[in-house]
Amino acid sequence: MISIVIPVYNAEEFLSQCVDSILRQTYPDWQLILVDDGSTDRSGDICEGYVGRDSRISVIHKQNGGVSSARNVGMAAAKGEYLCFVDADDWLEPGFLSDFQVDKYDADFYISGWHFNVYGKVFSSTRYREAYCCLVPDIRTEFLRQNLKANGYPWGKLYKLSIIRNHGIRFNEKLSINEDHLFVFQYYSLAETLLVTDTAGYQYRVFDNLGRKKLSSLGHSYAEYMEISNSFRRSLARLNERWSFPADYYQDLLRTFVYSNRLHATECSCKNGNKVFAEEVGFWKGQGVKLTTRYESLILTIIRSRTSVPCKRCALMLILFTRSLWRMSRGRDKKVYDYLLSVSQNPQKAADKT
Repeated sequence: MISIVIPVYNAEEFLSQCVDSILRQTYPDWQLILVDDGSTDRSGDICEGYVGRDSRISVIHKQNGGVSSARNVGMAAAKGEYLCFVDADDWLEPGFLSDFQVDKYDADFYISGWHFNVYGKVFSSTRYREAYCCLVPDIRTEFLRQNLKANGYPWGKLYKLSIIRNHGIRFNEKLSINEDHLFVFQYYSLAETLLVTDTAGYQYRVFDNLGRKKLSSLGHSYAEYMEISNSFRRSLARLNERWSFPADYYQDLLRTFVYSNRLHATECSCKNGNKVFAEEVGFWKGQGVKLTTRYESLILTIIRSRTSVPCKRCALMLILFTRSLWRMSRGRDKKVYDYLLSVSQNPQKAADKT
């Protein structure tokens, strides 16, 4: 059986489409756990309505604690051999669960592709080459070959529930960003077998028809970015110990997930006073790492310059203010367009229908 966990928070407009798509699955052996995370709209009532329609559906109502908290609660209630996450404003193609072929392939980890939807139309798609890996070195090979590091989404995958419980894997509830990627990396370090499908049955909603954006644009604190950076460092070290990445590739992982987030923490430290910022300056002076983007390189140049800490801080705050204005003028659609192109392997024009 596959246990499906859907964290629900104020998703009344989309929840029915999501749950109905699960009811239409051609694979029948599933359990659906709706976790109402303190919704203030009609989401809780909609959840209860589905409980009465199908015995495979249950609902848990809880105080609002964020998506990580909701997923953790859902995991604790799961009873299936496999675990699957779906977002409440997304939906599945009818063959999504069947495409994992759990009756044919016995794997610890199953990964599929997806479609990004913008304004109700498919904007871009990601598909992988099918691969079944029975040895850990083969999992590492597919991770590198198919650029699976970019796929840190918890959805579009199946996990073995026994592995999660035996090793106590949970979503980090201190974080509101990157907590999903951390969970996926943690799980990779425990998987002995892997199936990558060539299907894309997951429909991810980026914009709805009214132009409201799903991709997070919330600000994050110094403490949160430090937690992200340190957590990724530990997780990647465990994965590298098991997989032995090529040295250059491992450094690239550290740049992307550890040092880039540490740089965001350094930016936040500007608001926390010269003492905290001075500590960050000291950290970067002791690191010979080079980051990838021009913006990051500029920030590091300022931090490592011979000027005083107050001068560095003033210069950095000016750059942050200028960048904020530039982002506002650039426009929401352009930012999301660039994001989708950056994470999609095979971007394609939107079809007339989804």
